[in-house]
Amino acid sequence: LVLIAIHVLEEPEICALAKDAFADQDMSRVTLHEDIQPEALQALRVKCRSLDMQCKLVITAYDSSSIGRDLGALDYYRMDVEVCTPKYIRFYSEWRNETVEEGSL
Repeated sequence: LVLIAIHVLEEPEICALAKDAFADQDMSRVTLHEDIQPEALQALRVKCRSLDMQCKLVITAYDSSSIGRDLGALDYYRMDVEVCTPKYIRFYSEWRNETVEEGSL
């Protein structure tokens, strides 16, 4: 969400904080968990949570997606959110040697 605020929404307050935090980095190629101190990243997250963003974030969380465990963090942000999850899944299971269907159309 910090990177969305910087690169998509171009929120001035977040961009200013990010420039200080990533002083020696090309802002188009940063990695949040490698190129910034944890305290600075936390400050960016806190600032993002306080912004009244006039946008809607739509997340598609596929079955067994790793993002599913982090969706609760969206409660801390002030934006419209829609989380899309599968209603129907059909896939071939190598383990079962068969096609598996879950849900309904």
